[in-house]
Amino acid sequence: ATSYVTAYPAGVARPLASNLNTVRGVDLANSAVVGLGAGGHVLYNNAGSVLLLEDIQGYFAPGPLD
Repeated sequence: ATSYVTAYPAGVARPLASNLNTVRGVDLANSAVVGLGAGGHVLYNNAGSVLLLEDIQGYFAPGPLD
């Protein structure tokens, strides 16, 4: 089914914006910067079934004033 995927920090309300809009039978690539909550993060699929592959490439360390 046509759907969308939203990535967001765990422990907060799901945002209204999507990170990826899917189409049946089409492979898609995407990149997003997602914050981490106390429990990591959430990948939410709105409808149907999707196969998600996640690759974590880095993180932002707290600055000296944080």
